[in-house]
Amino acid sequence: MKKSKKKRVARAEAAKPANSQDVKRQGLVPSSAVSPENKYWWKLTVAAISALVLAYYVWAAGSNGVPLIVDVGPEYFKQVPTPCLFPDVVPHHYGFYNLLADSFAAGRVDLLIDPPQELLDLPNPRDPQANEKTRILDVSLFGKRFYLYFGPVPALVLFLPFRWLGIGKISEPLAVAIFSYGLFLCSLYILLTCVRRYIPKANKGLVLLGILAVAFSNSIPYVLRHPTVYEVAIVSGAFFAMLGLALLLRSWDGAKCSRTWLLLASAAFGLSAGCRSIYVFACILLFVFWLLISLKRPRSLNNSIFDGICISAPFTLAGLFLMYYNYVRFGSVTDFGMSYNLGPDLWDMKSYQFRLVNMVPGLYLTALNGFSTNNIFPFFHLQSIYPFTLPKGYALWEPIGGFLVTSPIIGLSILTIAFFNKKVYYSESCRAAFFLFFLGLTILCIETYIMLSTTMRYQVDFAPTILLGSLLVCIYGESLLQFYKKIIASSVMILLITFGILAHVAFGMTGMRDTFRRGEPKSYFAMEDFFRPVSLALSPFFKSDQPRILDVTTPAGNARFEDGKEAPWVGEKGIYVRFYSPGVVGMNVSATLIVRPENPEGVVLEFQSPEGEPTRSIRTGIAHEEFTFLLNPGVNRIAFFAHPVAGFSNSPDKLHLAVLKDIQIAPVNAR
Repeated sequence: MKKSKKKRVARAEAAKPANSQDVKRQGLVPSSAVSPENKYWWKLTVAAISALVLAYYVWAAGSNGVPLIVDVGPEYFKQVPTPCLFPDVVPHHYGFYNLLADSFAAGRVDLLIDPPQELLDLPNPRDPQANEKTRILDVSLFGKRFYLYFGPVPALVLFLPFRWLGIGKISEPLAVAIFSYGLFLCSLYILLTCVRRYIPKANKGLVLLGILAVAFSNSIPYVLRHPTVYEVAIVSGAFFAMLGLALLLRSWDGAKCSRTWLLLASAAFGLSAGCRSIYVFACILLFVFWLLISLKRPRSLNNSIFDGICISAPFTLAGLFLMYYNYVRFGSVTDFGMSYNLGPDLWDMKSYQFRLVNMVPGLYLTALNGFSTNNIFPFFHLQSIYPFTLPKGYALWEPIGGFLVTSPIIGLSILTIAFFNKKVYYSESCRAAFFLFFLGLTILCIETYIMLSTTMRYQVDFAPTILLGSLLVCIYGESLLQFYKKIIASSVMILLITFGILAHVAFGMTGMRDTFRRGEPKSYFAMEDFFRPVSLALSPFFKSDQPRILDVTTPAGNARFEDGKEAPWVGEKGIYVRFYSPGVVGMNVSATLIVRPENPEGVVLEFQSPEGEPTRSIRTGIAHEEFTFLLNPGVNRIAFFAHPVAGFSNSPDKLHLAVLKDIQIAPVNAR
């Protein structure tokens, strides 16, 4: 018996390669994996890409007209009239999660805001028509107190600890950037670990491109363009779910399973449920993983039981905490407060949620809905179009592009799987990819079944895992091909991945409410001018016969008159009007300028046209303005600015010096 054992050990030792050269000759790992120079080059390249991703995330979150660090006091009704990011209305944006952190710091679960008595006296305080002037949008009203129905975990793990640094309070935009970067790092770890373990002959160039894809091709750029309370909940939940997947991968190395990492993974999934309730269904994934590790390596009953306890206990404790949190607030362990929400619409959730019919538009819009392209920066534009009849109660509020259309590498992975043989299906790389698919598709199906609407933002709940699994499938499939087929497959993958990156970055230039253009118009227009050659090169493919107005940018917001009409304020931030013209066309603009009575010395009105130097003139009281200018081919801009008259110090704030009312624009004879 001992001799046979010694013979087996000797044969195993003889089969091992003697050195790294033997390793390369036998093809067990690629030569680049054992070269110190290539190893350092690889690490530096990955680090450089990671730094680039961080810089982009912080820039995107911080270029919407609001600061990343809140340094003003919580004057609640002035700072937070709405959870949406409107730089012209909310220049500081204290943020709902800062309100929740204030409450937790005071030992309370309700917001430290007293609902107005006018709101409480309404027959139905949830009536959006009656509560329009007294509500705080998307806050829950219950028992004469305001509550936040969003998950409490971000306030506990980030907003409160950030205050201990003593540099101010973190804003929701910076929180979204931090959680987004954490999501990227976890995705990066999973991608590189799976490639190292299961695809040793992977094309390193494709892996690097895959890193860029998990950073930019999964709706994160779109979310960063409007980073408020909704996006904090969405991205933090996705981050903790991806962290849980990374920890599960770390716990399982194919030979043994670490219970310490299982505990941490379960805790991460529990935190994800505390950010966004949809991740409660991650319990399905944990159960499947427990079955896999129990069946993969035959273990004793005691070991399987202990593994099950490790993988379920932290998640269960997190669930119990959420149930207690809900009970303290609403008297029900399952009520998150959505039914008490003060929104712009009176949702009938009991009738329209949890319907199979919701899945039809939900799956179509989420997976297959297209987008438009033109020669106007940023060239890719989302749209709100559903070609069929929406079910009763289903709403389409925001633009959305299907992930199969905007990230076509996912579609290629489906075709790739179809050509795999049975042996490949059982490979470790495919199993890892299928596990990622399972989580993403599970969340997608449950979410479309529950929700009575869908948006591009919700794709962060499931698209990162589906994209990650798709990349693993395609990289693995490419590594199995012969030389000429490999070249074709690599070229197709490069094109599809690059297309997805460009499309999502373009969506991130405008986002849901165009906050980049509205919050920092000069930066947006500078970028538009930089890409003007691209716009002109594309213009022959998108012909237009008539000039048209694209949009009006009013960074200082609008003034409301007694008759209910609104007109834009004009001040030092200006008013911008964008046009598109197929050629050289003469235009005329006229408007009524109303100078504020608090400024009797008048204002200096400045008009900037696409041609020549700006014109300036002093105006007082009410004046009729009229300007004629030429539009050049492509995108054009005109702008109005108002400045205080030199020598006067009693001017009102420099953003609201006057109002431009009844702006009218009409073409004149073309030259």
